[in-house]
Amino acid sequence: MKKKLALLLVAALTAGMLAACGSDAEGDGGESQKENQEEDQEEPEETGEVTTVKYWNGASGMKEFMDEMVEQFNSTIGKENNVQIEMEHVESGDYDQQLSVAFQNGAQPDLVLVRPTNIAEYAEKGYLTPLDEIPGIAETVENSNATLVTGENAWGGKLYMIPMEARTVGLAYNKDLFVAAGIVDENGEAKPPATFEEMVECAKLLTDESKQQYGFCAPVGWGAFTGYYVAAAGQSSTGLINGNYNYQTGEYDFEGYRPMAEALLQMKADGSIYPGAEGLDNDPARARFAEGNIGMMMAAQWDCAVWNDQFPAKCDWGVAPVPVTDVNNAYLQYGTSTYSEAITSKAIEEGKEEAIALVFNYFYSGEMAIQRGERGMGIPWNMEVLDQCDFSNSPHGWEDFCELRRISTLVNYPTKKTDLDGLDNADTDFVNSVWSGEQSLDEWIPAMTQRYNEAVQRFMDNASEEDAKTMEERVDPNMDISR
Repeated sequence: MKKKLALLLVAALTAGMLAACGSDAEGDGGESQKENQEEDQEEPEETGEVTTVKYWNGASGMKEFMDEMVEQFNSTIGKENNVQIEMEHVESGDYDQQLSVAFQNGAQPDLVLVRPTNIAEYAEKGYLTPLDEIPGIAETVENSNATLVTGENAWGGKLYMIPMEARTVGLAYNKDLFVAAGIVDENGEAKPPATFEEMVECAKLLTDESKQQYGFCAPVGWGAFTGYYVAAAGQSSTGLINGNYNYQTGEYDFEGYRPMAEALLQMKADGSIYPGAEGLDNDPARARFAEGNIGMMMAAQWDCAVWNDQFPAKCDWGVAPVPVTDVNNAYLQYGTSTYSEAITSKAIEEGKEEAIALVFNYFYSGEMAIQRGERGMGIPWNMEVLDQCDFSNSPHGWEDFCELRRISTLVNYPTKKTDLDGLDNADTDFVNSVWSGEQSLDEWIPAMTQRYNEAVQRFMDNASEEDAKTMEERVDPNMDISR
């Protein structure tokens, strides 16, 4: 494409130069230029056929940014190479269903976001093309340091997506309230708790019911609260993946729920938690933190946009690592990576290999990752890229979330699938049994551990040969995620 475009540009420039020289040297009043223009009108310049790469964006929070990036590509690299990106914004909640229907009808775009839950189906049906079959993207794939994780970004020994961005979790804290309560370091700066014990004590000091001020806010009514914040918070204290899975044995172990659960129950007993937690969803909880009368709450990197745009914070806030039981015996805290879009087989069948490679290399280049990182769109997964980011103009609190990438697991460790046979999952059961006070943690942890390991066996009894093989691989006796 570039060679053809270069020849066309040379021809055009030469014609223009000759026309100009003829007018000046011969003094013909522009007759030669006029003749040349008439000839150009009779034989228009060939510009080459434009290849369109269709792309679906399912991240509504990145709509404006992606519009800018697509326009940047189309007006520069794409224009130079006769390639244009045609982007359609699809609502996140409808994305999976729309993509499934599109595949069935043969109307799928060229680049698609594929959830790990769908990778096996789409790969086996031949909807996707393995990345090693796409010429021109090998360097981008190699620079991503991609690891094949079956059932996540790979299937059947083939890689379909590369890691793109990191997701981190931390403890958001109100610096103003910490300073007012005297919870500061030697420089008088707010000092967040490093251990769960310290977190419970801080919550007590920060609570003042007469001011409707509470040390901690726990949106227990949010469906993802237990799994994302209670379970995940236990990983850095116990080394159990997601706080409930032992990769060294390949079995579930809900002991990982204990550290955060005990702290929450103690703060509840102390009256340090914002009232009505069991009926509180995440948005109302984040809004209350933004008002400035909440001392601490668990948060993920997407909350940065919430407190800068959706509910602009009226306080100075920061994000600290998740507390641990023992700072001298800590593990990498919970973190995951997001993946790039996959390339559909239809795009290759239509002969778009070169155009696809151009777009893929553009979207997942280090330069693009730096732009996303600095603007608060996504935490760079590649540590070398993260080190190049300048966060001086980034949204408030964003650099804190990015720094957590350094102490978090970013390789996704999928756990074994289960068949709970109609029983409640751990997230629901924790709220109904433990938070309600019907069952103690000492009773609940072994019962849930048994429930899940039995559920794994039920799944395995009915699993396909490929599924069973994948589940058996989800064990690593040598795994060590110590810090």
